[in-house]
This record gives sequence, structure tokens and C-alpha cells, in this order.
Amino acid sequence: MIAPAMLLEYSGQAAGEPAGQVRWALSNGPGCARLKLTQTVPATIAEQRPLLLAVWQTHLELFTDHLKGIERCPWPTERTEELQRQYAEALA
Repeated sequence: MIAPAMLLEYSGQAAGEPAGQVRWALSNGPGCARLKLTQTVPATIAEQRPLLLAVWQTHLELFTDHLKGIERCPWPTERTEELQRQYAEALA
């Protein structure tokens, strides 16, 4: 069970439309903190899963870089597009 202060949950949106529930859960890991991010995806936008996965992975990469003191701006579009292609292939 995750303590309420360690959990953030909200309704997601993609292009202004409902995109399921997003849940961030922070817990203790072996010698570190563990962040688990999940998002439910409604059937109406299931074809966008590769993009959603790519965007979340890019967000998490930027977040971990920030924690290391590395700032990356602007948004790394090429990285997101690369990830989207990889996820599309994996989900095909």
C-alpha cells in the first residue's frame, strides 16, 4: 500500500480529449526511490499509445536529467519521434 502523500493521480488529456487516468507512485526502492508511472488509455485513443509512451519516456528522461543537474531545452523532438517509432514497432 502506498501512503497518500506518495501518490498523485489525475485524469489525463491528449489533444484536449480525455486520455484515461495518470498515476505517479513514489516508493522506497533498494537503496533509492522508485517512481512508477501508469496511464490507462481508453479504446477511443488506443492508436495513440506509441506517442503517449514516447512522450512519457521523454518526460521521465528529462526529469532524471534535471535531478542530475542537467537541463535540456527545448523539448527533444527527435528523441520523442525516435521513441514513437520504436514503440509503434514493438506494439505492432
